[in-house]
This record gives sequence, structure tokens and C-alpha cells, in this order.
Amino acid sequence: YHRGYTPRPAAELPDGTVLLALGSAENDATAIYVMTSRDRGRSWSGPVTAVPRQPGRRFGEPSPLALGDGRVVLLVREDHTQHLVATESADGGATWTPARDTQIWGLPPHLLRLADGRVLCVYGHRRAPYGIRARLSEDGARTWGAEVVVRDDLRNTNLGYPTAPQEDGGTVFVAYYAEDEDGVTHVLGSRMRL
Repeated sequence: YHRGYTPRPAAELPDGTVLLALGSAENDATAIYVMTSRDRGRSWSGPVTAVPRQPGRRFGEPSPLALGDGRVVLLVREDHTQHLVATESADGGATWTPARDTQIWGLPPHLLRLADGRVLCVYGHRRAPYGIRARLSEDGARTWGAEVVVRDDLRNTNLGYPTAPQEDGGTVFVAYYAEDEDGVTHVLGSRMRL
């Protein structure tokens, strides 16, 4: 494993373990692996494969989320289908289920556990109409509801990487980047109530 990369933060498990999910490229195939720290990031375990390399498929930009039931879920960008794939661990990241296609078209994902226990996934939508989309899961990221349009009036495919914290009062603020009418890339935000 070399050239590990992720634009997403680590997940903190209930026992204080920090789990960092990374992508690694080699010979045009990629894998997703995780490393864990039990001392708040001062030292790290060796890599554990969460999504193994598969010929012809490129995985990247994993978004980890610790759930209240002891599971950790990863949503991962897959460049061939541009669907998000999911895997989960019930043992703190030591082992992972086989990756499954979520049928969510978009990339890359960001996961947020809402105050009411639901899971929100936000992602870029890089085909017309261009924008930012979201989906909710009522069952801990096992299945996903209908697509929610956060915004569908962006200029082109140069957009995305949304992140979404929940504000006091339950509103979710979604921040992302896109181009304006002059082709200048900038950061934007949208508020949504779910």
C-alpha cells in the first residue's frame, strides 16, 4: 500500500479508536484500506483491506462512518460505474464485508449520522442537470431512500466534494465547490431541513 489518499476525515469509534480509510493505486487497479489508532493518532496499525483490488475497477475517496450499533460503514467511489459501493465492519475495522453496489450514481460521498439516528449521504451529480444530491437511510446505511436534490443548477461537471455537518435545530449545511458563470471555482453552501 502506497500513495494512500482520502479527502474525508477519519471516524472515531465509541471506544476512542480512530479509523482512517484510504485508497491506494497500483497498475490501474485500486484498493481501499483502513488503518486504526488507539492513541488518538500518535501511532497507527498496519493496513487492513476493506475493498480489494479488482481488475478494471478503480475505487477511491472512501467516507467512513461509525454507527451507533457498533458497525462502521464505508461508502466508496467506483469510477467504472460511477456508483457508490458499500462495505461494513462489525469488529472495529479488522474485517470487512464484500463490497456491494448501492446503485447510487454520483461521487464522491460524504456520510453523516443525524441526531435522530438516520444516515445522510451527500454527493456530487456530474451529469445534467449538474448539482449536489443526497439520500437518507433509515436502517444504518443498509438501504437508501429516494434521491433528494440539494441543488441542480450548477454550470458543469467541475463540482462536488460536498461535506455536511448538522447545525443546532436540525438543519444540515452542505458545503461544496463549483464554477461560477465566469469559470471561477469557488465554495458554495446550501441549507436543508430533513
